[in-house]
Parts: sequence; structure tokens; C-alpha cells
Amino acid sequence: MINFNIKTDSRSVKEGDIFVALKMVNGDGHTYIPQAIANGAKTIVCDHGEYEGVEVIKVEDTRAYLTNYLIENFKPYLMNKKKKFI
Repeated sequence: MINFNIKTDSRSVKEGDIFVALKMVNGDGHTYIPQAIANGAKTIVCDHGEYEGVEVIKVEDTRAYLTNYLIENFKPYLMNKKKKFI
């Protein structure tokens, strides 16, 4: 079963989630990292910055990281519809 614990909206982050800071047309997700941490994120995926109390994964491109994460973790389940999502 898959647990949907990766988030791009800091308002929906819960204890133990992974927060990916995406740059978008109307804003930069890096601005919301403190809120994600306050909401319980255990891991932050970003392209810059230092954050205490959480695991930080620095990448060159957060959108590419998220795309690869989704492909690696969800493609096997999408190909086999017998698996259950939670």
C-alpha cells in the first residue's frame, strides 16, 4: 500500500510528511518551508537554504525531483491496479 506522504502545499503537511518546495509562476515554495516545518514535515526537498530540526534534501531542480519520486514510487502501482492506495 502507498502512503501519500509527499506534499507541495505547506498547509496540507502533517507530522512526518515530506515537503517539496516548488517554484511556480505565482510564488516560490521555499517561502513556505517554515510553515511546513511547523506543521510537522520531517523532510524538506529544496534547492537552497538551511533548516534545522528536519532532514534537508538539496537538489538542483525540485520539480524534477518530484517527477522522479512519483515515477519511481507510483508507476508500479499504476501498472498493477490490484494494489491499494491509502
